[in-house]
Amino acid sequence: MTVAGDQDLTLGAQGFAAATNTLDASKMTGALNVTLTGTAVNDVAVTGGAGDDTATFSVGGFDAGDSFDGGDGIDTVGIDNATATTPVLGGTLKNVEPSA
Repeated sequence: MTVAGDQDLTLGAQGFAAATNTLDASKMTGALNVTLTGTAVNDVAVTGGAGDDTATFSVGGFDAGDSFDGGDGIDTVGIDNATATTPVLGGTLKNVEPSA
């Protein structure tokens, strides 16, 4: 999926059916806020743009096949392993600022 524009965009509970998926917002100047589900089974790569982007990996964690490149802006990632019996971490992060 590719998104572009100068407005903020919120995508809630995005589940991807294919084994490998991309969400490319690199052409956006507005902020992207997306929640991704089903990442335990499917690999997801999210690329943010110039805005302050947020990607939350939920229901499945953030495993080695997942990635988030925040691009420009002040970007954050959330990882919700509340439903996992064993937390899954190990994805790739790039251009994400630490929280205060």
